[in-house]
Amino acid sequence: MNNFWAAPDAAEYTRALSGHFNALTPENQMKPDSLQPRRDTFQFGPADRFVAFAKEHRMAVHGHTLVWHQQNPDWLEGASWTRPELISALSNHVTTIVAHFKEDIALWDVVNEAMGDNGKFRDSFWKKSLGDDNHDGIPDYIDLAFRFARQADRDCILVYNDYGAEHSGAKADAILKMTRELKRGGTPIDAVGFQFHIKGLRFDFDDFRKNARRFTSAGLKVFITEADFAIPPPVTPEKLAAQSKLCGEMVRAARAISGCAGVFWWGVTDRHSWLNMPEFVKGGADGLLFDREYTPKPCYRAVQEALR
Repeated sequence: MNNFWAAPDAAEYTRALSGHFNALTPENQMKPDSLQPRRDTFQFGPADRFVAFAKEHRMAVHGHTLVWHQQNPDWLEGASWTRPELISALSNHVTTIVAHFKEDIALWDVVNEAMGDNGKFRDSFWKKSLGDDNHDGIPDYIDLAFRFARQADRDCILVYNDYGAEHSGAKADAILKMTRELKRGGTPIDAVGFQFHIKGLRFDFDDFRKNARRFTSAGLKVFITEADFAIPPPVTPEKLAAQSKLCGEMVRAARAISGCAGVFWWGVTDRHSWLNMPEFVKGGADGLLFDREYTPKPCYRAVQEALR
């Protein structure tokens, strides 16, 4: 939730957050348009407050995200750039932010959602603008972003994050191929994040385990970075039970994978969830561990049991 400390129900939210979780991911406070709304002008206020809350409550921070095809500021996509100028701008953005939060952020989503659902690279601003000068089949901005992040923080875990790769298929295959080739070429990529926005109350965890182990076998850590399990309306006891089973199975699957380093939920309470947005709610909502009144749901208890 963005700026949760200013919400009308901030007291309830912060109690649930600090009492039941040990890590935080900002929803929007660290995205490009939030941190550098004007060229060379960085605004760290909300992000700093987010990090301060985490430190106060001894929670790890998962930085999200340095480079993305969305939520870029107008000064970036609305300008004309030479290749050296744009590389310099990318370097300045990544290194300034990572250095600012050095020692406070345990892992960064360096590049987010660069791959299309068809297993081909998304035709984003970054891909179109910087291309593939070394002709290795991977857009140059991906390697550059990871190298700039490593220059700014030698110890942070650097993550490639994407949705739709938690199950086997063309997208997972393409991301695996990309990350293997990047590592072989010396790119400092440490991990892959599987977003786990699951709809329909169905998921094949045997397939997930096999798929994720391909990545760990390639020398990568894996994270579940943005989990929620949307319930198609209406919400019923039977659907809550199905959601509960899936959440427990997800945690057990993660624990069974050597190299799976963490699970992050994409929110705390169903009251404040991206799934409530008009463009997403048709697929269902109510995907989190706490209901709209901050009452733990059956899935909360299933996760507790899976963690024992």
